[in-house]
Amino acid sequence: MKRWLLITTIVVVAGCGQVTEPIAFGSQSVVWGEVQSAADQPAEQWSWPTVSEDTVITIWPYALWDQASCHSDWPSVVTLLGTSYQAPYPPCDQTAYDTWLRAAVTQYQTKVVAWQVVAAPAQQDPPFANYIGSASSYADLSVHTAQTLHAADPAALVMVGEMSTASPNSITWFVDLLARSDVQTNLDLFSTSVDNAVLKSLLDKTSWTKPVWVVGADQLFYTDL
Repeated sequence: MKRWLLITTIVVVAGCGQVTEPIAFGSQSVVWGEVQSAADQPAEQWSWPTVSEDTVITIWPYALWDQASCHSDWPSVVTLLGTSYQAPYPPCDQTAYDTWLRAAVTQYQTKVVAWQVVAAPAQQDPPFANYIGSASSYADLSVHTAQTLHAADPAALVMVGEMSTASPNSITWFVDLLARSDVQTNLDLFSTSVDNAVLKSLLDKTSWTKPVWVVGADQLFYTDL
């Protein structure tokens, strides 16, 4: 199901926000293994989901055939999210993953508002484990994904997966993630349900200098908090 929101872009210039008119946008998940069902499947046979205009696309870099090539001895996850999420680990074949990402840009470039690299990656407990791995491993994945998307579309807006809770474990995980200079250079950040004061306190620990996309009251604000 799509979640429809209003997006208000606030461009921060010398500490001052300039607000544009809100526009509606939808959200859509695109899962590697659901698009490309096998390593040797021809690209013309890939099954891309339909995406409407002005959509935020969440990239899920999971394909069981890929995971089996280097993570076959890693535990499968009991999940309610879908078959592809049984191995929510970083991709094995980076070349194949990059090829798929570039194809995703070709497929959706005229419709995508922004790309998100895994939703709520700090949510790692089955049966809703969105990602399993350290903040460092996710940083490597998200930076690589952002750089590949930017190479295909220099204007692409690529966001770190949302911080959906303010639990102590989540805060610690995100502090480690956002302290990475390459994350700050290549990605933007947004939050859907974390209190702004909590988020600001977290960012103060990381020297994060960019404004942040914040969802609230059915609007997505780009703000310096």
